[in-house]
Amino acid sequence: MKSLLVPCQVRRYDADERPYHQLWQAVLFTALKDLQGSAPSGYSDCERRQQEARRWFESQATRVGSLNWICEMNNLDAGSVRRYALGAHGEIAPRVKYLTRSLH
Repeated sequence: MKSLLVPCQVRRYDADERPYHQLWQAVLFTALKDLQGSAPSGYSDCERRQQEARRWFESQATRVGSLNWICEMNNLDAGSVRRYALGAHGEIAPRVKYLTRSLH
């Protein structure tokens, strides 16, 4: 089984798959916001959200919806994303900006 923590080959998706990938990218960005303590309007339990996001980023799970799975689907190195999210901000920042642009 190939490691989920190495960059995946660049994939080409047809137009029907684009919204599906954008949805999972949005999940990743929501988790980053939760980890930073940026709660949605009207949400009062930021600390609990941060703890849940931290556990999600620290997890090595590979099931659907996990960090590793989302990163593989979007050609991201899960280890780099994890280090970025948990403190090593300079490493993945350009790729995160690229994905942010692709969401709009």
